[in-house]
Amino acid sequence: MIMIWLGRGHAALMTLACLVLGLLAGGMLVIGVAFVSFWKSLSPSDFGLSDSAVRSLLDRSATWHWIRTGLGMVGFIAALRALQRS
Repeated sequence: MIMIWLGRGHAALMTLACLVLGLLAGGMLVIGVAFVSFWKSLSPSDFGLSDSAVRSLLDRSATWHWIRTGLGMVGFIAALRALQRS
């Protein structure tokens, strides 16, 4: 394993990076649980579009949101493992 010395503050920077990644991933999780389910509960007339257009748009957006949330969680776990090994 190759270790790169980042100077005296490397542990603080890695900890800060983990904190930021955790907050962002947690924020995406809250958005997915709270807002996506709320948007799906609204009627299509609230959006001003037809029923099929709204459902298609919401389903596509929800799918991509959960993919981004999963990738954010994977990044957060990878950062924690890197911090643990340093």
